[in-house]
Amino acid sequence: IKECVDIYEFVIEEKKAVVKIICDGQISIQADKNKFRRLMANLIDNALKFSKENPQIIISHKENDVYNLIDIVDNGKGVSVDESQHIWNRLFR
Repeated sequence: IKECVDIYEFVIEEKKAVVKIICDGQISIQADKNKFRRLMANLIDNALKFSKENPQIIISHKENDVYNLIDIVDNGKGVSVDESQHIWNRLFR
């Protein structure tokens, strides 16, 4: 997760954003590394792009025996119910 945040270091500084990572140790996920990085980069990019002035972004991780949960919360406007139907469409918005 930190690697993905580090890619946006310049943008974070430029937008005066605060990014907080809450993670207990190492994360072990069975996934395609490049696709996971692209997913995280897209979510971080959207959080920076669509947040208000001085974005606040919190990325947290929780794990149990069944799943890993990575949560990204920001102070942006969010996605409306109508738009949520299209979030999987490439280049939507």
